[in-house]
Amino acid sequence: MRPSRLSLALAFLLSLISPVVHAEWQRNGNRIGDGGDFVLAVSGPDRAVVAWTRAVAMLRSEVRVQSWTADGDIAPGWPDDGVLLAAPDGWIHDIAVVEDGAGGAFVAWRNRYYSASGIRLHHVTAAGVPAAGWPGGGMLLAESRSAPALAPDGAGGVVVGWSQYLVGARLQRFDGAGARPPGWPAEGITIPDASIDGLCVDSERHIFMGWAGADPDARHVMIVRRLAMDGTVDPTWPESGAALRNWLVNGPAWFFPDGRGGAFSMWGGAQVICVVAGPGCGSYTNQHTTRVLSDGVFDGSWGSGREGSTVAPDLTGGMLIGLINDERPSVLRLDGGGAPMPGWAPEGNPAMTEQVGDRRVWVTGDGQGGAFCAWGDSRGSDHLYASRLDAAGRIAPGWPSTGSAFGWAGDQIQLAYLARGVAVAVWIQQDQKPAGFINALRPGRPGPVIPVVFGVSEVRPNPSNGPIVVFVDFPNEGLVQLDLVDVTGRRVETQVFDNRQQIRSGVTFNAAGKLPAGLYWLRLTQGTRVATRKVAVIE
Repeated sequence: MRPSRLSLALAFLLSLISPVVHAEWQRNGNRIGDGGDFVLAVSGPDRAVVAWTRAVAMLRSEVRVQSWTADGDIAPGWPDDGVLLAAPDGWIHDIAVVEDGAGGAFVAWRNRYYSASGIRLHHVTAAGVPAAGWPGGGMLLAESRSAPALAPDGAGGVVVGWSQYLVGARLQRFDGAGARPPGWPAEGITIPDASIDGLCVDSERHIFMGWAGADPDARHVMIVRRLAMDGTVDPTWPESGAALRNWLVNGPAWFFPDGRGGAFSMWGGAQVICVVAGPGCGSYTNQHTTRVLSDGVFDGSWGSGREGSTVAPDLTGGMLIGLINDERPSVLRLDGGGAPMPGWAPEGNPAMTEQVGDRRVWVTGDGQGGAFCAWGDSRGSDHLYASRLDAAGRIAPGWPSTGSAFGWAGDQIQLAYLARGVAVAVWIQQDQKPAGFINALRPGRPGPVIPVVFGVSEVRPNPSNGPIVVFVDFPNEGLVQLDLVDVTGRRVETQVFDNRQQIRSGVTFNAAGKLPAGLYWLRLTQGTRVATRKVAVIE
């Protein structure tokens, strides 16, 4: 495999509705830039907004944001390297982004060290410039060690939340010009003894916030509170918030509106992180899903213990859960009462027929009751895959049962729905240059964009007058042999390995620098499969 190098975020479009030709999308994607952390949002029917952090020196990083259209072009007015929102004045953590409802985006982050320490918020317009009224480098909200949470307020503004030590949760609201609406104090609204583990604004413009708290029996439970847009607590809800009892909470939470004055949520009861199996192997288990109704009552028809990794609205009033079932990437679609939709199995419907191991599955709706999903492959090929399920839970026509490979050596995938059956996915790619792309799957061609091949993918240098480093691709684990062969067929050096991890940084052949000048062959063998590639040795 090619050498690992953390670079930035890539993305591809998934589209199956109309025969649009994405002429500006390159086969291997359109580069965004270098970085180590990113977030994705959708702003308008054809805008994917990506914000990321980029390290520029020891303990110094910057924040940039870029907007791409569904045609694969950088949005009009946006610079090629993105809009710089925060110059390097500390180490950036916990970046967040949401739409502004007009093609732009709000971006928040936590900055440590130097003069910019604390939670900061900025607004970039659809024209690709920082919005008027906002200070350079963003607005400093508070000193905090927690990650900021953002939600669009539905009126061109944003609600931002954070946790403050010994204070509780803080909420603040700003309009597009950086002004606070009436009723919001300068220090924000304080919710004592609370934190911010989930935040959203519903279709009726109520603010939902959730956190892991303790009930009167000192049990860790999920607590949800609803507020009006002026920051006042909803008087129809329980005074201390709606507490979902008997379900332990330990892990991240996701909130999104249910379209009926309530909200869906998922959170972890236990967290398991894989640290040895390669990129993208982190996963969460024992996660719970539920729905809190508009009156602050949790829907009792939802059960506990569902295992999942990501959630998203199905865009028809239900919930999608991306999960691993029987080591297969799967999707579960639930209605508003927590029951599987017709055709969808309680354990999830597989998005591919092969087993890929324990990986995270990202999911988003497709606008027609189905779902797009994406995942990484832990069998040794280190490719990224996508698939689409239709409204009945079947793999959509034209999509291969093995999934469509669209990238490789990547992780931290995020998905979001644009419009008209188009979704955008963003991920971090770990490889050598070039790195950081947006890629496209075109309508009518949902098969593999980057096939999982068997063979020698690269030789460096070639020609060579010294040792060479060889990179290989193979889809299945098992004993693999790589030979360096002269023109007579004699093996001059052989290396054998039995799994992908042994060759993550390539296979080095030292004999190449000691051989007579001429042509040689690299021969890769696994079982009955054989692939070759020429290499030239020069004096």
